[in-house]
Amino acid sequence: MFKKHLILLAVVWFCFSCGADEPKIEYWPNGKKKLEVNIKDGKSNGKLTLWYESGAIYEEYEMKDGKKNGKRTNWREKGTKAYECDYKDDMSNGKITFWSEKGIKTGERELKDDKLNGKLIEWDANGKITIDQEFKDDVMIKDNLAPTK
Repeated sequence: MFKKHLILLAVVWFCFSCGADEPKIEYWPNGKKKLEVNIKDGKSNGKLTLWYESGAIYEEYEMKDGKKNGKRTNWREKGTKAYECDYKDDMSNGKITFWSEKGIKTGERELKDDKLNGKLIEWDANGKITIDQEFKDDVMIKDNLAPTK
């Protein structure tokens, strides 16, 4: 009887553990977190967080079946946001925005499947546009600041 219960318990445990998320956590030598993500069927799933050795968050993004999917945010070690973009199937898709160390927006790009598609705009520290271009499949098709003839 005990043997049947043990076998049944092993079967139930196996069924519940298959495909279940397993947290993966790595640490810096100083004991602070370096990486945290859930692993399902051998692939990263859910929020993946990376930290600087100081303990400050370096980057966060969403994973699905081992690929970046969703918002990706990167910070400088002092805590200011460096850039933010969207991913689909491990490729940049949508707008990527850049900020200076002071938190001022310095640039925007539109991407599709990791290629520039749409506007590329950059600003200086005073908010003046320094680059204003349009792209299609990584090829510039228009420079909006170029002198007209």
